[in-house]
This record gives sequence, structure tokens and C-alpha cells, in this order.
Amino acid sequence: MKPTNSPDVLPILLDITNYLEEFKQILLDEYEALSHTDLEQMQSTTEAKQKISDILDDLDNKRCQTFHEAGIEINQLEAAGYDETWQRIRSLTRECERLNTINGIVIGKQRRRAEMTLSILQGKSAQDNLYSSHGNTVYTSQSSALGKV
Repeated sequence: MKPTNSPDVLPILLDITNYLEEFKQILLDEYEALSHTDLEQMQSTTEAKQKISDILDDLDNKRCQTFHEAGIEINQLEAAGYDETWQRIRSLTRECERLNTINGIVIGKQRRRAEMTLSILQGKSAQDNLYSSHGNTVYTSQSSALGKV
């Protein structure tokens, strides 16, 4: 049961749920854009992800403050009548993390493919690619020209 004279956290939890649903859809849209190499859509989803991420950060800060003011701990959400909504938030968060990981893998593969193509065009073999201690690509000085003009 929610303590009397305390702020109602349900509107914040519902806002978080709605924005997580929107974030999930953006991640699905991003995957489609990546799959079709739609640069315009990729840019759009990147901007939308940042905007929603900022909103979710603000809402989570507001949630923490409101929980504190209401005297509600996370482990008390069921007794306070908010467990179902909180479980939905947790489920959506896990799904968004999963989708974001998948998109990150796709982006990494596309980046490696682009680096390999660039290496070939520059006359470097794929074996010439090395990585610095910071994870940056470093090329050796060996190269073989594709042709002479």
C-alpha cells in the first residue's frame, strides 16, 4: 500500500514504460536500417535513440527522487501496488539491451567489412591490420599496389 500524503510514482513508471516501448521500436527500426544500409534512416534512429535515452535518464532520476520521497524501496513495489508495472519496465529494459547488443554486432561487422574494403583499395592485405593498445586499427608499412598508372 502506498503511504498516505506521498507522491504517486505510477505516472512516472508509466512514462518510463511508454518511452521504453518507443525505444524498443527505434532499436527495431535501427536494425532494419542497418540491414538495408539505409544511411538516412540510420541517422534518424541514432538521433531518436539519443533523445529517448536522455528522456529515460531524466525520468529515472525523477523516479529515484519520487521513490525516496514516497518512502518506497524497489523491494516494496509489489506491496505498494506497482510490481506489475515495474516488472514490465525490467522486461522492456532487458529487451532493449538485447536489441542494442544485436545492432552493435551488426555495426561492428559492417565496420570490419568497410575496413577490409578500404584496405584492399589502398593495396594493403587484410593481414596488415593490427591493433594498438587502445583498440585502434594500425596499418603496417607493407603494401602491394593494385596496379601502376
